[in-house]
Amino acid sequence: MKLHYHNHFCPRNDVVLAVLFGDRDLFCRLIAAVTGDEIDIVGQPFTQATLRGRDIILETIRFDTFAYTKNNNIYTADI
Repeated sequence: MKLHYHNHFCPRNDVVLAVLFGDRDLFCRLIAAVTGDEIDIVGQPFTQATLRGRDIILETIRFDTFAYTKNNNIYTADI
């Protein structure tokens, strides 16, 4: 098996995923398809986001996409 790789398409450049799943409806459908959970999110999903926690050990967490649900859960989708 030969793996074709181009530097332009390395994981940090996954703009297509961010654009597609930054859409509320598509994000909810993706989560339902993967987990079986029907979710209702608050607002739009966040894409290419960084969260900084108060815990010094965790420092920062980077997500491709994530969203808060109306029942205070968080779902993420990473490539």
